[in-house]
Formats: sequence, structure tokens, C-alpha cells
Amino acid sequence: MMSFNADRSSEPTSQGIRKTLLEWSRYYLGYPRPPSRVIEFRGRKHLIELLKQGKPVLVALSVEGFSRCEYFRKMFEQASFEFDQVQFVWVNCGQAIEFCRSRQPPTMPWMELFQLDFDSEAKVGMRESDSTFKVEVKPFIGYHPSVYGIKVFLRKHGILPPAGFQLESKSYS
Repeated sequence: MMSFNADRSSEPTSQGIRKTLLEWSRYYLGYPRPPSRVIEFRGRKHLIELLKQGKPVLVALSVEGFSRCEYFRKMFEQASFEFDQVQFVWVNCGQAIEFCRSRQPPTMPWMELFQLDFDSEAKVGMRESDSTFKVEVKPFIGYHPSVYGIKVFLRKHGILPPAGFQLESKSYS
């Protein structure tokens, strides 16, 4: 028969169990989820503003209602929580028709990595009012449309450290 102490010495144990159950539920059930880090596309000017913040921008072109795009949206959201080094932008090609036509995606969903070219001579002496700067665009070709595929893609282009180096672990407490 268990006896309970009046000094509440069992409280740390119950707190540990509670914490373990919360971590388990967050991991396995995905609840509660933090707010989305995926930015909805609002136009070319908005994309340029994001690039000027200094982080690379991973842009996903999609079509609303297409099952592959909706599945990839879940993977894209999950990757946005894991990789703080990149800004994630979701483009609905039904609303941003001209932008999607200019990108000429061969398939849907389609991803491209946009980065400012810091080695470019055009950037020397650049002011805020200047509209000329060089952007590197790297297509997401030959990678699996998953969080792992995004990780490999970002490693290849030098945004994430090489395999074997540990990133800081995320906790959503």
C-alpha cells in the first residue's frame, strides 16, 4: 500500500511525468503546434524586402487543390520549424499568375532558393533607393519533396552545416 507524505516530496516526480507526457504528445500528436513560419507570397516587392533582410528565401510554387501540393505544404511547414537559417515563402499560382509564369516551373510543386549575391560588383556602394542587385536562383531539382530533401538541398548550397555537425535542438515549450 502506498503512503503519501505531507511534505509533498512526490511533487517533482509528478512534474517529471507531466513534462514527459507533454513532450510525448507534442512529438507524436503535433499538438500544440506553434504558429506557422511560412510566409504567404504578396508580390515581387515583398520578396525583395525579404531578400534584403539577409536570409536566403526558399520559395515554393503550388496550385491550390492539387493533392501533391497540399501534401508538400505539410512538409514545407514542418521544414520551416526546423531550419531558422531560411525564410519560407509559399506562392499560390492561382493568385500570383504572372510571377509563376516568369519562373516557368516544369512541375508542381516547384521550389527555388533565392539568395542575394554578395560577391557581385553591382552591390558595391548600393543604397536603399537602388533597385539593381544580383540574386542567385537555385532550383530544387533531383531532391525528394520532404523535410529530409529540403535539408540535403540546403546543405548542398552551404546554408546548413555539413552532415556530422550538430544544429541546436528545437524545443517548443
